[in-house]
Parts: sequence; structure tokens; C-alpha cells
Amino acid sequence: MLGADARRCGEPAVEAAMSALDTLDQKDLSSCKGMLKPPPKLDEVFAATMCLLAGIMPSVVTKKSGGQIKVKDCSWDAAKKQLMGNIREYMAYLKEIDAQLVRLQPAAVLGAKGRAEEAEV
Repeated sequence: MLGADARRCGEPAVEAAMSALDTLDQKDLSSCKGMLKPPPKLDEVFAATMCLLAGIMPSVVTKKSGGQIKVKDCSWDAAKKQLMGNIREYMAYLKEIDAQLVRLQPAAVLGAKGRAEEAEV
């Protein structure tokens, strides 16, 4: 789990991310869904949201490993299918994430092979 200092340091980033969600609309995400290959780093953004929504959004396929819930597949194709299959639902889940819940989750990072791994913080 994150320490209190690390949580406090992350709060501005969480607040900025939550504010940025208000600038997105369904058309923005629909254009992503049609991409065969995303621009650099965009796939990592979607993989990170899959990690945040694992165990919360039913369409995100998870597996249990060592008592923790992890995303089974963080690939671009999985993100398009699992997150953007219902863009309205995806946006609703993103906007419903409470900053407190995010602070309580272990930090998830994208591994070099495109899989979610737990980070020691």
C-alpha cells in the first residue's frame, strides 16, 4: 500500500486527471476505437485505466494472482474490446472513480511485455 506521503503527493495528479475527464467526449474515444495501432503511449493510458477499473468495471477481464486482482490482458486489442465496447459505460466508470479509492489501490504499472504488474511503492 502507498504511504501517506506518497498519497498526498499523488493527490494533485489525481485531481488533474479527474478534471481532464470533463474535456473528453464520446467522439474522442470513438476515434480511438477505430485505430489499428495507437499513437505512442496511448495504449499505455488505456492499459492504466484497465488496471484502475479491474474488479470494478465488469467488462475488464481479470485474473487473481497471489490474492490480488490483475488485468488478464492489457493489449490494445483488449482495451478496445473491453473498454471501448461501450464507450458511454467506460466514461461513466472513469468519472465515478473516487480519488480516495485511487489512493487506496496498490500502484499498478505496465510491464515491459504489456502486462499489469504490482509496483512496490
